[in-house]
Amino acid sequence: SINDLLHPDLREAIENGISTSYLQGPLMGYPVQDVAVTVREVATNADTSLTMVSACASRCLQKALKNADKQLLEPVMNLEVTVPSNYVGVVLADLAQRRGNINDIQGRLDNQVVIAAVPLAEMMGYSTVLRSLTSGTATFTLELTNYHPMSLYEQNALLNKKTGLA
Repeated sequence: SINDLLHPDLREAIENGISTSYLQGPLMGYPVQDVAVTVREVATNADTSLTMVSACASRCLQKALKNADKQLLEPVMNLEVTVPSNYVGVVLADLAQRRGNINDIQGRLDNQVVIAAVPLAEMMGYSTVLRSLTSGTATFTLELTNYHPMSLYEQNALLNKKTGLA
């Protein structure tokens, strides 16, 4: 393998260049994840600095990423809302507007617990809205579960917002 043939300093310079490219991806500069990189060939001169090797590896990966299939991922939260039964309907309606997916509704004493997956971007201001919808009787917890691919519509909306076109 090429790994066995490389001097450790050269291998480290290449790995650093690749790692640097992961930090700022081609889609709006967000970090890259779930990418496998295979280095098949390395050609250097005796006077090529390790800094140049690292920069070259970074540039090569950036070019490859620009040509690859890519998609923005968004953080998705596990949401648990504990709410009196008479407010469940308004909570469910609000979560539907927030692109929430209801996973379960459980009874707990005099309350219902709504368990849902909701994009983090949709949860801004949720505490105030929930208080208003339930007259202050509901509570909620949020926990990051994973990252999901954004729809093309959501990607375009985010791009327009970030570039000031929205």
